Amino acid sequence: MSFCTSAITGTDHPAHQPIYVCTACVPPSPDELPPCVCEACANIIGDHHDVDFVGVGPCTCDCPSLVEGGLFDDIVAGELRDLFARSMEEAERLGRSCPRPLNRPPPAGVDGPSERQPAGGLGGYA
Repeated sequence: MSFCTSAITGTDHPAHQPIYVCTACVPPSPDELPPCVCEACANIIGDHHDVDFVGVGPCTCDCPSLVEGGLFDDIVAGELRDLFARSMEEAERLGRSCPRPLNRPPPAGVDGPSERQPAGGLGGYA
């Protein structure tokens, strides 16, 4: 069974992992990085959208923000929510700190996700 890496990494702690981009989920501006997803999410998204392997390097999975942003139909969004929920349960079982669940606002006094910064060596993707 595979898990979404964002359940453990959140948005602030990139993990060294395979990096995929959904070619349908393009950024609104050419100055922005395309959304990256982990291998587990790429397997789900790839059944419905074109997903490209970029390389291996430090990355956080953007699936929570993609689902919350309404970029997928109900089927894909539901599959990603299920994967993320299973991933959160596994992260909690392992005693890892987890980000907030999909479609739930952060607790009062907690800031939202930070901006991702381009990483070198992967054509700007990470």
